[in-house]
Amino acid sequence: MEKFKQDINTFLVDAFNSLLQIEEDFLAKGPFKNITVKEMHLIDTVVKLENNNIAKNIARKLNITQSSLTTAVSTLEKKGMLIRKSDERDKRIVKIYPTEKALQVYNHHRQFHRELVDVVTNKLNQQELYAFVNGLNKVREFFDSRK
Repeated sequence: MEKFKQDINTFLVDAFNSLLQIEEDFLAKGPFKNITVKEMHLIDTVVKLENNNIAKNIARKLNITQSSLTTAVSTLEKKGMLIRKSDERDKRIVKIYPTEKALQVYNHHRQFHRELVDVVTNKLNQQELYAFVNGLNKVREFFDSRK
């Protein structure tokens, strides 16, 4: 059992680090070389939240402070990726919107994830895929419980 735990630990650490590196390389080689993985995940979150694009919601979803979000959004505004606007009804509420350029980056990034999933799923048969997804869901439940 101890060997399994060691193997799982090694896999999780290596897989996490490898995925980040592969994602960084993908972004660096594409048309959006000046976007970091962290910035990409912020853009991804803004796009996915659509109408819930209030700064507080975005910070919560990314598990970062509002001040960290403010800094990151400022950087992405300078890069032409995000726009900050006060809510029309309540000026204290700040909404964050993706630009057309950010939507292009988002679609480019989604392509990376589609290719990644295709590589994994093409290596597994139906039974292996079922077991893999069930195992991953249990791992995700563990991570979600730690937030």
